Amino acid sequence: MREQEPQFRIVGGASETAQSAVRRELRNLLREKGLGFLTPEQQRTLKALEYPKSPEELALIDLADRRVSDLMASVDISPYRFPAENIHIVPPELYKELDLDGDSNAITFPRFQTIAFNAGLYRGEGLYFGSVVFHELMHMKGHLALEVQEKGRGKKKSRPVTTFRSGLVAGGEQKRRTTIIWSV
Repeated sequence: MREQEPQFRIVGGASETAQSAVRRELRNLLREKGLGFLTPEQQRTLKALEYPKSPEELALIDLADRRVSDLMASVDISPYRFPAENIHIVPPELYKELDLDGDSNAITFPRFQTIAFNAGLYRGEGLYFGSVVFHELMHMKGHLALEVQEKGRGKKKSRPVTTFRSGLVAGGEQKRRTTIIWSV
């Protein structure tokens, strides 16, 4: 299987130049830690306090990433590697403080190409952690279309970006098991 850069779909009234710029930004986020959903101060705090990934966690992330890529290839979607650096294992107090997601203890931010885990539930949990990484990567690598519109003129020109469609829904049961549900 030959991995490629992801092919992010862009819809909306923006010019091809603006659409290309958004695609480039998304690909660049795959090379960074994709924390644009946080304020600069919150980013510094997260970088300082997030847990380094253990060798076991890194192996589970790699395994889950390869398996999701295998699934993508099996349905003729160009697979790509998702960097472990864009997965953040956050201390429970900080996860709550940052209000990453009210009821969830792991969350995917496709627009920012990042995933965050509440370390209080997943740290040292082996295969449970791995299954949730798989679950979150199914969200991340599922069909993503962003809407880009250009507004204004000249230096006041903006290009708001919003999630237009996410074609994969992965729902977890109330217990410590994960169920994958495909949608079209």
